[in-house]
Amino acid sequence: MLPPADADEFMAAFYRDQPADDAPVVHSPTPGEHDDLDLVDQEPRPAEYDLPSYDVAGAAYPYVADPYATPLPWEQADEVTPENAFPDPTEVPAERIHELNQQAMAYFESCYPRSWAPAYMRDRMRTDLADHPHYSLGYAPGGDRSLIRHLTDHGATLDELAQAGLVTQRQGDDGTTYYRDFFRDRLVMPIRDPHDPTGVAILGFVGRRNPTKSDDDYAGPKYLNTRTTSIFTKGEALFGYAEARELLTAGALPVIVEGPMDALAITLGSNGAAVGIAPMGTALTINQIRLLRANIDIVNGRDRIAVATDSDPAGWKSAQKAFWHLTAADLDPTQLELPDGLDPAQLFETEGAGAIGAAVEGASPLGDAMINHLLRTAGHWTETDVRQNLIHQAARILGSRGSEHWLDGFERLRHRLHLAPGILEHQTVTESIERDRNHPAYAQARIDEINAEGRKKTAKTDPQTRRRATEARLATATTTTSRPRPDVPPSRPDHEGPGR
Repeated sequence: MLPPADADEFMAAFYRDQPADDAPVVHSPTPGEHDDLDLVDQEPRPAEYDLPSYDVAGAAYPYVADPYATPLPWEQADEVTPENAFPDPTEVPAERIHELNQQAMAYFESCYPRSWAPAYMRDRMRTDLADHPHYSLGYAPGGDRSLIRHLTDHGATLDELAQAGLVTQRQGDDGTTYYRDFFRDRLVMPIRDPHDPTGVAILGFVGRRNPTKSDDDYAGPKYLNTRTTSIFTKGEALFGYAEARELLTAGALPVIVEGPMDALAITLGSNGAAVGIAPMGTALTINQIRLLRANIDIVNGRDRIAVATDSDPAGWKSAQKAFWHLTAADLDPTQLELPDGLDPAQLFETEGAGAIGAAVEGASPLGDAMINHLLRTAGHWTETDVRQNLIHQAARILGSRGSEHWLDGFERLRHRLHLAPGILEHQTVTESIERDRNHPAYAQARIDEINAEGRKKTAKTDPQTRRRATEARLATATTTTSRPRPDVPPSRPDHEGPGR
């Protein structure tokens, strides 16, 4: 028997043809009748409908909320703590600190044209950025009290300037304390609030030391950030993000670099096709990655983020850490390949915008670069320990990149290492399951391994570390050597010689 062509029409005709007296009669009681009803509690016992409880701590795969997701509006309310419920009456309000930062930037900009900074920028960035619509630069004079005099003349107090991070308190030889400018003889760049829709609010500053001075001149570090204040924390902001928000919205490629000059080189050299973004001298944090991920299509554009670190061992170490941080947020970063010994700023300075544009166009997956580096440095592939380590490390990288890359990775490594089918596949699935339990914890474990390996290499090359390790081994050997007890007489020499 063939089914009807139209099931809906068939069922409608079926019920239409039923005799009316067979249809169930539904009667709703009137209020008077309802009172006379013998009501029975039809609520099932709790045991009949309660869902089984799950012990999250003991579960095989405990649920972990995505810390990188942009919080919803009702989730953005500040947590009530004793600090914000009962604020310190002596604390300078955030609005006042923003105002002081704006006044300080205006002063730095007025000092900029008469300093060494414009020539330095023209040499490195091929422009002094004096008329740039988004980036602002300034110069902090070398005197100890230049900014203090300017801002106090405009009504600021020393306590306000100290809480804004614009001055620092020092102690003289006679024991008295005094204030002096925090930034002195430096090229100054503002760190703008990434959450300010206007992109104008300034959280703090980053200052570049005079290039004619070095560490031996007691001029401070090459780059100096505003210290932590009530509105600025290094892990909460990104240099170059607020200035390039429009470019990012239009689809520009965010490129994570190590310093502010590298960030400017990427943005200027690519003519806005890519945007250089620099953490404030720290490893990427969850809040910084959350800002970046808000501009990336997680479904179809997970690889629309790149890393461009210095082409030296320290830069490669930073790139690997960035890979694990970003893959924890379900991103698949690419890498800008730079010539040996050059960072983005040096590449832009020596070879121009064309080299930056070519590097952006030629970006390749950072995960592939990590596997290639692993193959080059792991050792001889025929050794069992080396092969096991290669399989383990490659599976971690593939498992973190996403299953869409697995087949190509399996095929490539199987042919290069002559692996039996299923070995790498099984290990990759195992690592992926382990990672899915807690993305941030899994990534942090990989970063801890990188740091531990770096400390191990430093210990091998540092003479002082080798000397201390030798002394420790000798001390251990001395304390563990067996000594004869006082009540046991020393053994006498065997004059008969060894037994025959």
